[in-house]
Amino acid sequence: MTKLKIAYMTHVKIKIVFILFFLVSFGGYAQQTCYQIGLNEGREIYNEAQRLANNGRCAEAIPKYLDALNRFRLTRSCRDLPANHELEAWEDRCVQGIAACGGKSDEQTFLHVSPQSLAFDENGGEGAITVNTNSNAWRVERYPSWCTIQTASNRLTVRSQSNTGTDSRQGTLVVVANTLRYEITIEQAGRAPIETPAFASIKFTGVQFAGKYADGTIKNFGEELFNDMNFLRMRITCDHLAMESKRIQLDFKILDPDGKLLSNSNSETGYTYSEEITARGNRLQNDVFDVSEWGAQNGTLFAMTGKYTFEIWCSGVNMFSTAFDVLPKPAPVAEAPTAASFEEVRQAPPPVSTVYPAYSASPSKIKTGIGIKAGLNLANINNETLGINFSPEIKPDFHAGILFNLNFGYKNNTPGFLGLQPELLYSRQGFNVDADNITFDYLTVPIMIKLYAYKGFNIEFGPWFSYLLAINQDVAVIDGNNIRISDLKGGKDAGIAAGIGYDFDFGLIAGARYQHGLSDMASNLLWTNRVISISLGWKF
Repeated sequence: MTKLKIAYMTHVKIKIVFILFFLVSFGGYAQQTCYQIGLNEGREIYNEAQRLANNGRCAEAIPKYLDALNRFRLTRSCRDLPANHELEAWEDRCVQGIAACGGKSDEQTFLHVSPQSLAFDENGGEGAITVNTNSNAWRVERYPSWCTIQTASNRLTVRSQSNTGTDSRQGTLVVVANTLRYEITIEQAGRAPIETPAFASIKFTGVQFAGKYADGTIKNFGEELFNDMNFLRMRITCDHLAMESKRIQLDFKILDPDGKLLSNSNSETGYTYSEEITARGNRLQNDVFDVSEWGAQNGTLFAMTGKYTFEIWCSGVNMFSTAFDVLPKPAPVAEAPTAASFEEVRQAPPPVSTVYPAYSASPSKIKTGIGIKAGLNLANINNETLGINFSPEIKPDFHAGILFNLNFGYKNNTPGFLGLQPELLYSRQGFNVDADNITFDYLTVPIMIKLYAYKGFNIEFGPWFSYLLAINQDVAVIDGNNIRISDLKGGKDAGIAAGIGYDFDFGLIAGARYQHGLSDMASNLLWTNRVISISLGWKF
C-alpha cells in the first residue's frame, strides 16, 4: 500500500511538472508571436539572401533582401515591440546588402538592374535586362533611337537594328523608379569597311606616243613612229575617281603586229613592264602624266613595221587598250652638196633633247578665306526634367562673329567639292515660358564640313562647342517650381549642327543651320539646346 502511494505521488508530480513546463513554454511562445517571430523570420530570409550574394547570384539575392526588409518593417507594428529592438540594425543590413549587389535605394524605393550593359554585333539582335524593384511604377525614361524595347513584369527586352555604317555606335538606356535612376550602356559594332580596289581609283581616257632614236632625236607626242626607234615614250590622260591619293601599280603590255608580247627581260609576269604611280585625290579630271619610256639601246624591238597594241592593266584588270603604227624608216633624199649647204651644216646647232616632267597636273589649289557673319536665332530647349511639365516657346534673338574658310580643289573660280569652316560666334539663346524671357549668352565654336554640290551651293554639317558667358536671371518660376538656372554645368555645352548655304563668287554668303544640343545643361535640369540660325555674311 505504501509502495502504491509513493508511485501515485511520483506520477502526480511528473504530471504537474509537465503541465508547468507546457504552460511556461506556451506562455513564452505567446510572447514571441509577433516581435520575436517576425525578427526570426526576417533573419532567416536575410541569411538566405546573404548566401546567394556570396555565391555571386545578386539577381536572386536582391528580391530576398527586399522580402527580409519588408518583414522587419511589418514587425515594427507589433504591440510587444521592445524599446531596445533590433529591427533598425537588420533593416540597415538589408540596405547594405542591396547596395553591395549594385542596387540603389532611398527611404522607400529600391532598384537594381542586371546586366548593366548590352553589346550587339553589326547585325543587331535581342538582349534581356532584369529589373528588381519594390516600385510598381518603374519605367524606361529613354533609350537609343536605333533600339526598340518591350517591358513585361520585371523583364525588359531590348532589340537592336542592324548597323549599316562602318562606325560603332553607343547609347544609354535609363530605367527610373521614383527618384532612382539606372543608366545601362548599349553598344553596337560597325560593319567592316570594304576596301576600294586599286583599279577603281583611276579611269584612263587616252594615250599619246613618241619615239626616241639612236641619233638622240626625240619626236613630239603624236608624230609618226619609225622602226629605227630605240625607245617608245607614253603620255597618259586620266580621271582620278577617289577623294584621297593612293599609290597603285600599273602593268603595261605592248604586243607586236603578230600579237607577240614584247619584253626585254626573263620575267614571267605576262606584262612588258610595270610602274608604280600616284592616283591623285580630290577627283581630279583630265590629269596628264608621263610614264617611263620602254625599249632597247640596239633599236631592234620595234624593227617590225605594222600596228602595235598597247594595254594598261591594274590588279589584273584591263583598264585601257589602244594601238599605234610603226612605219618603215624613210630613205634619205640625196642632194648635190653646195657651199651654202656645207656652211649651214657647219653652223647648225646640235640637236636638243627635250626633258618632260614625270607628271603634269591641271592647276588646282587650296583656297583660304576669312569673313564675318550675323543673323537671326530661333532658340528653344528640349525639357526632360522629371516633375516639371511645361512647354517652352521659341525665343528670337541674334548671333554674330567671324569665320575661317578652307576649300580643297579650288580651280577656275569654282570651289572644290570639300571645304572646312571653323567659326567663332557670340550667340544669344534661351526660351520663353509664362511670359518670362530666359536668356543664355554663349561663345560658340562650330566646326563645319562643307560639301559643295553645285558651284557655290553647299551642304554643311559638324560639331559645335559652347561656353556660357552669362544668364539674365538665377532663378525662374516654372510650372510652380523655383528653378535654379544658375546650376548650369560649368557653363559648357556641345552638340551637332547641319544646314545649307550658298557662297557667291563676289564674297556674299548666306545660309541656314539647325543646332542640336547633346549634353544636359545642368545636373538638376535635363535641358538641351535647340537653335535654328539664319545668317548673312561676307567672305574676304
